[in-house]
Amino acid sequence: MLIGHSLGGINGILYATHRPDHVLKLAVVDIGPEIDSAGAERMLAEMASEPDVFDSIEDVMARIRQLQPRYSEGFIQHQAQYATRITDDGRYIYKCDPAIRQNQMGSPEWLWDYLPEVLCSTLVLREAESDVFSPDTAKQMTDTLVSAVLTHIEQAGHSVPGDNPKAFALALQDFL
Repeated sequence: MLIGHSLGGINGILYATHRPDHVLKLAVVDIGPEIDSAGAERMLAEMASEPDVFDSIEDVMARIRQLQPRYSEGFIQHQAQYATRITDDGRYIYKCDPAIRQNQMGSPEWLWDYLPEVLCSTLVLREAESDVFSPDTAKQMTDTLVSAVLTHIEQAGHSVPGDNPKAFALALQDFL
C-alpha cells in the first residue's frame, strides 16, 4: 500500500507505473495532473513569506498555526519537530531543499500520460475545500485510471492529514 499526498502523490503514481509488482494499492491525496491557479498562487505566496530560519521551535509552531489553523496542537508539534533541523547556531530551518521555494508550481500535465499505466486499485482523495485539486480534475483523473474510486473529505483543504485526520484515516481504512 502506497499513500502519497501532493508531491508524494505524483511520486506514488510514477512509482506504481515503474514498479507495478510492488504496489497493490495506491492512495493519491489532493493532487492531479492539473493544479488550480488559486492554490498555486497561495502556496507560492506562503513560501515567499516563509522565514529562512526560526529562532526557536516555538516560532516554527507559531508559523504552522498561522498557516494551518485546523491542525491539532499535537500535529503542529510533530510537524515542527520532524520538518525542521537545528543549525550549528541553534536555530531551526526546514529540512526541505531551498530550491523548492523557487518552484513555479506549474501543473504536471505530463502526468495524464502515466495514469492509464497505473494498474493497481487506486483511491483518489480530494479535499472538499481544496484550492489545489479541482472536482473536475479529480473526476477526470479517476475516470482515466484503470481501477479507481474518488472520495471527497469534508472540512479539509489541501492538507487533509492535518485538517481532518479522522476522516482521512477512515477513508484509507475503507479503501484497504
